[in-house]
Amino acid sequence: LIFILILLFARVVKGLEVLFGDEDEKCDSTTSCASGSTCCKLPTGQWGCCPLVKAVCCEDHEHCCPQGYTCNLEFGTCVKPSGSHSVPLTRLQTHTDTRSEEEVLCDAYLFHLLFNEIMI
Repeated sequence: LIFILILLFARVVKGLEVLFGDEDEKCDSTTSCASGSTCCKLPTGQWGCCPLVKAVCCEDHEHCCPQGYTCNLEFGTCVKPSGSHSVPLTRLQTHTDTRSEEEVLCDAYLFHLLFNEIMI
């Protein structure tokens, strides 16, 4: 029983991180990317994650570039405005979580109920 409570508590804590954006980069009310990444739209219209901080999302909705760079899709590179430096494009990754706020709140409420039942 204690093991179940620990697992439930871990899920609630993770849910609260998603709900309040403690570490994740929020794309919208139900989708987030890991801390240190940037939300970019995929060709499907869903969110993808660029594993770079404050990245530039490319027009193809499949790649991104570091902050301060421009996407050069023709050559598959990210170019500094001065043209003096370029790096390869970075491919977008799928998002990390799509839980609704109701699901997160439901987890917290369930934990509260279970905890109170045991303590009574």
